[in-house]
Amino acid sequence: MSSPAASALPVERLRMALDRLVLRVRQDGKVAPPGGVLAVSSLAGRTAVASGHRQVFDDAGRLERPLPMTAGTAHDLGSLTKVVATTTAVLARVGRGELCLDAPLSELLAAARSSRLGDLTARELLLHRAGLWEWWPTYVAAGSSDEAIDLVLRLPPRYGRDAGRHYSDLGFMLLGAVLAGGRSLADVVDELVLGPLGLAQTSFARPVVDDIACGARGDVIERRMLATGEPHPVPVAATAFDGWRYRVRVGEVDDGNAFHAFGGVAGHAGLFSTADDLLRWGDALLASLRGSGPWSPAAVSLFLAAGPDQEQRLGFRSWQTRWQDCVTDAFGHPGYPGAVAAVLPEHDACVVLLTNRLHVPNPQQAIVVEPVWQAVLDDVHALLHDLTCTEVRRCG
Repeated sequence: MSSPAASALPVERLRMALDRLVLRVRQDGKVAPPGGVLAVSSLAGRTAVASGHRQVFDDAGRLERPLPMTAGTAHDLGSLTKVVATTTAVLARVGRGELCLDAPLSELLAAARSSRLGDLTARELLLHRAGLWEWWPTYVAAGSSDEAIDLVLRLPPRYGRDAGRHYSDLGFMLLGAVLAGGRSLADVVDELVLGPLGLAQTSFARPVVDDIACGARGDVIERRMLATGEPHPVPVAATAFDGWRYRVRVGEVDDGNAFHAFGGVAGHAGLFSTADDLLRWGDALLASLRGSGPWSPAAVSLFLAAGPDQEQRLGFRSWQTRWQDCVTDAFGHPGYPGAVAAVLPEHDACVVLLTNRLHVPNPQQAIVVEPVWQAVLDDVHALLHDLTCTEVRRCG
């Protein structure tokens, strides 16, 4: 099912969807994000709507005049980096025949040759079935990306290999190192993804625009994770690290490993981007599926194909969205600071939701984006389904 080129995406309906979602969160008694951006592209057109504010307080307290969120506001992508940068770059190399998904890590990464993890494959890392720890504060012992990778390679696995899906930042740190191959990961991603797509507003480590969605008051959540051992029982105390941030983050990577150990350039986090650039990325994936994009159609199809876990493809998260009796799939990834993007191949559409959900006085009260995102997918699916039906009736 494809959205008709003759129709236009109704901006007001998208704006109402965004406002309704934020209102629903407030009515549920939770803290709403200060602002958000909802953007959609399809054969019916491209549009983005913004609501609320990108910054409401700084280190001194609440701003007298909060700064507005705009469609061009840059956001910290968090783990959305995993697909926009790392997975897409791996896909590009697989499509060129430059990387084998089933080659052992010891052949792909020199530092892994003497590691107990050397037999792992890129496929297992992309599927989050390598048995690695979900998270580890590498910055406590590592002061550089090389030291952080060496630490990850020395850690014993937490789970059995291929014993189920256990989502892991560490696996994507290793994939980033594989891609870099001794070079700067930022340069490699620029060559394979950002440059070819013209994503001029997307960058590692810091945004390239001044319109920035602000983050939380420092490393509050990661300090708590170490202090409590939850949700991951890492045997490291919060007092073991003296580099914690206490300032309101403005244009700084939220993720502690990416910021403190990797200098803002990592395979699992570190990208800043805008709604428009993310739509361009999604459009390129969809065009590649049709055979007119920058990457091999076979490679894109392979990465989006069903695997052993319903919610996981090769690097991509998978969601199902339903409207009446019509069900379709979406493929993308969420990011912890509040960014999420996906493509809906059946509609030839890309959907982006960007929020600054951590920019609240107590970051531990930030909203959970996943149910909001599911509602966004359902709304957009219904919108595009309606447009298609309307066009069929008009043409029939």
